[in-house]
Amino acid sequence: MKICFFLIFPLLLVVPNIAFAHPGEMNGTVTATVDGDTFHMLAVNGTRYTIRMADVNASELGQIGYAEAKAALDSMIYAKTVYLDVDDLYIWDNRGTGSRVVAIPYVDYNSTYFLNVNEAMFLGGFLEKKDYPNEFSPYSWRLYEPRDQGVPEFPSSIFMFLVVLALLVGAVIFWKRHSGNQD
Repeated sequence: MKICFFLIFPLLLVVPNIAFAHPGEMNGTVTATVDGDTFHMLAVNGTRYTIRMADVNASELGQIGYAEAKAALDSMIYAKTVYLDVDDLYIWDNRGTGSRVVAIPYVDYNSTYFLNVNEAMFLGGFLEKKDYPNEFSPYSWRLYEPRDQGVPEFPSSIFMFLVVLALLVGAVIFWKRHSGNQD
């Protein structure tokens, strides 16, 4: 029993917390692009949103590359349905009025895959990746995401809670079994 516990415990610590993309947490049609990392969307429920693309930064109005980034984003998403993976930690950005939804937008690629707009814009050289404090990790993005991954997203806070809980339960069981055998 001791050996089993000591073999499993290190594995729990090194198992990566893989968070799968969730395109479709919010869907809508793009009505306008603001720049290379922000756009307006009409959601399927009729609500209008401004979307700030997560963990990327494009040139602002008046900066070199602004027109190219805006045109690239416009050609990729304007008047198309976007499927958003909304940031579960911050949802609304804290810049300005905080009225923008932070998300990774996806568009249809084919019958089995979505295209990650952030990654496509990055690979096209229109924006840079920035690892802001949120649920996403821009350095692990894939250009194409399967439509049906079958595995739910698993936030790191829940993962760590479950690991600690399992360790505590294991420690209590171990202690109770061995404390009674010292007679």
